[in-house]
Amino acid sequence: NKEQGLKVLYVNTEGESPATVKQFVQDLSIVFPVVMDGGRNISVLYDVKIVPQTIIIDPQGKIVTAILGGVGEAELKELLEPYLTK
Repeated sequence: NKEQGLKVLYVNTEGESPATVKQFVQDLSIVFPVVMDGGRNISVLYDVKIVPQTIIIDPQGKIVTAILGGVGEAELKELLEPYLTK
């Protein structure tokens, strides 16, 4: 759904080395941006206290969903449906 404006970002908050994160990204074939949040600035901004966490942010920048853990493809589609053009 990239063409519809969807952006996915993986934020690493655990303080692993860049090499460890790079290997993780390669192992899982992650194709979206990965950001290192060593200073926990992003975590504080979005009040992330437990990881992993899936956060859906609407086009206005408001958090509309925060789910502990990851989500499957079907659940993600359902969560994003109100924000994607048809």
